[in-house]
Amino acid sequence: MRVALVHERISNVRNDNLHKISSELVRKSQATTICIEDLSISDMVGTSSRGRSLNRSIGDAGWRELRRQLEYKCRWYGVNLKVIG
Repeated sequence: MRVALVHERISNVRNDNLHKISSELVRKSQATTICIEDLSISDMVGTSSRGRSLNRSIGDAGWRELRRQLEYKCRWYGVNLKVIG
């Protein structure tokens, strides 16, 4: 039970941080368009040349969730989001 509570707290802190970052990017942006790079996270994590710690850090960063939040917040605030390959 304790371990589950710790994991839940970590998840909540991570989501809160992603919401703060995405909100600040969209609200405080002077531009009408925000550009992000379309990253292939599975390719970044899947390579064996990287260390296990780096792979875990990439996976824990929550890049997909940040992109999802940016997409809906840009629609909400009327800012264009351009995804560049």
